[in-house]
Amino acid sequence: MDQVHKFKGCHVSYAIRLAGDIAVYVGHSSQIEERMFAHGSGRGAKVTRTFPPNGQILHIAEHQTAREAMLCEVALFNLWAGILGPERVRGGRW
Repeated sequence: MDQVHKFKGCHVSYAIRLAGDIAVYVGHSSQIEERMFAHGSGRGAKVTRTFPPNGQILHIAEHQTAREAMLCEVALFNLWAGILGPERVRGGRW
């Protein structure tokens, strides 16, 4: 997850691969380094405590505003839900 360092302090959307039955987690953050550390150390989202990330970042993109990052997060959820099925994707706002 070394590629997150260049996004420090930016609004980003991301998708990460998880271990186990839940395949993908999507999110957005303006503190991506801290968020990835929280996911990896069991202090992030509830689902990443049960199904920890395997270190593979499927998507990471910088956005101008938090709103744009959130909208991209929703689009990522819909994309991965269409590919894998909604039961295998977590995160997103809706």
